[in-house]
Order: sequence, then structure tokens, then C-alpha cells
Amino acid sequence: MINNVVGDYNDEYFSYFSNQVKEGKIKNIEQLVTYVKNKFEIEQFSINKLTQSFLQAQKFNALHRYSDVLNIESLDFHAIRIIKTPDSNYYFSSQDSGYSPLELPSQSPEEDLLLFLYEDQTNYFWVNNSHLHCELITERGISQESIEKQDSLFLEYESCKQRFMEYRKRIKE
Repeated sequence: MINNVVGDYNDEYFSYFSNQVKEGKIKNIEQLVTYVKNKFEIEQFSINKLTQSFLQAQKFNALHRYSDVLNIESLDFHAIRIIKTPDSNYYFSSQDSGYSPLELPSQSPEEDLLLFLYEDQTNYFWVNNSHLHCELITERGISQESIEKQDSLFLEYESCKQRFMEYRKRIKE
């Protein structure tokens, strides 16, 4: 049980999260893609540029973490490249935002590549920036069911929300 791992949560704590969760607050991947498109200048990025081993790992993650889809071959991944502009410059700073250019598994590495990879059916995404990952997890929201079960999605949301607030404080300083 998760309580044994992370400690007991009191009713006030769950009430706090429950009050944040509204019917329909959980955003689907299309809504997150729209969020990214509205926030950044973007362009499509061919998933053929990604290594097969990385893509297979992402399929495994999507299949086993976020969905009931039983066929790994039915997963449909897409990628968006976030273009470096004055408005997005912060997200390209590894020290400030957790940008990971060296870990990007691309067969044809490109300088300053910030990538948002997503899958249509599962609501799964991957991005090579810790701040943006936390921002998107927070933006997506959490279900009442996950809060009540204290499942891994709840723990991810809670962690990302706290880290996102820390990132925002850093920006203001």
C-alpha cells in the first residue's frame, strides 16, 4: 500500500486535493498539445529521427502506466519540436529548468532540441525538460479516483505540482 511508502495523509490533505479536482478537469492529450502549441513556437518532428530502442521504451511506458490498451503496435506516437525563441529560452537552460539535451535519444542530434513526444490513445507524454514535464502534469490535472486510491498518478501529480511551484519561484527571483 502506498501509505506505507510515503506516510499517512490526513483528511485535511486529501480535502485540499479533492477541492482542486473538478469534474472534467483531467485534460486529454489533445488539450495538452493545444497548451504546448499556444505557449511555444513549434514544428512537427519526425519520430523516425528517434532511436527504435527509445521509442520502444516510451511505448512500454505508455502501455503499462497510463492505459488499458493491450496492443503495443496500436500506439501512435507524435513529436513536436519546441523552437528556441526569447519566450521559450528559459526552457533550454539545463541549470534553471532541467533541460536535458545530452540525454535526447535522437539518431540525428540537433542543437538545442526541446522535444514533446506524445501518444494519442493513452494520454502519455515525454519531454526532455523537467520544468515543462511538471508544468504539463499539473496542467493535465488529477482524477478524484487517483486521489482516493493514492496511486502512482496521484504521487506523480503531487510531486510535479510541488516541483512546478519551486521552478516558478526560481523564475521570479
